[in-house]
Amino acid sequence: MKQFLPIAAGLLLALSANSQTVLNEVYSEPGSGKSEFIELYNSATGTENTDCFTILTYWSSGANHGWYVLDLPSSAISPKGWYVIASASPFNVQNKTNVAANTNWNDATFRSGATGGYLKKYQQGVSSFTDLALADGSAVTDLSVDGDFAGGGHNYLTLLFKNGAFINGFWGGGPTGTLPASIKSMPDLTITPAGTCTTPFTVVFGNIGAVEFVNQAPGSDNGYARTSDGKCGAWDKTAPGVSHTPGVTNGGAAGLTGSLTTTKRCSVIQDPQYLLLTTQ
Repeated sequence: MKQFLPIAAGLLLALSANSQTVLNEVYSEPGSGKSEFIELYNSATGTENTDCFTILTYWSSGANHGWYVLDLPSSAISPKGWYVIASASPFNVQNKTNVAANTNWNDATFRSGATGGYLKKYQQGVSSFTDLALADGSAVTDLSVDGDFAGGGHNYLTLLFKNGAFINGFWGGGPTGTLPASIKSMPDLTITPAGTCTTPFTVVFGNIGAVEFVNQAPGSDNGYARTSDGKCGAWDKTAPGVSHTPGVTNGGAAGLTGSLTTTKRCSVIQDPQYLLLTTQ
């Protein structure tokens, strides 16, 4: 029987409530001739559609900063399966060539909105964000653009939402799972999805709790990957000896200690009123 238990604000939302699809890999600093990608993993036993998923990645360039918003098109993620969105298809990564992506965010059909998704770039102003209008179709090869909020150097911050609910976040190069004050103090960002999920939602950055992190900057021709598909809190920097596996398993988690996304969401949500803890 399903039970709903109110718990105090700021506590962990420990069990799955919205989705069992989470961030699984990010190739955030591609080397020459290689392509950035983001991979999702569906840990559930049922198929999940990406149409209602939205990915945000933080960017900065000099004094300017903001968010890229990837509203995903309709695509089925099979049970225990992967979904890869990249800056090209086919694309190359550390030790692989000719890798097919489920979606290429630079593809003209996707960028036109015809597939029910889009790529937008927002820049922060004094009290709001400005849509920088990427409708010209110019190629975007790097969604991270050296996040600068941790004392300089390479950082990568990506957030995953489903139907406007925060599902999962990852900070590559972050010293902690707590988002920096410069992110928490950002003005709200209202997003209107495309496809079948068209209800606008507002990202309140100050309400986002802890995210997963790896306290190593990606450097050059590197990124991050879970050590086992869907295993909460278990990430490695993908140095040359630990290569990326887009669309292929990172390894199973059977017999390992710690939580999987089938029982834990890998995220913390802070609600000003209360949280609902959902159990089966």
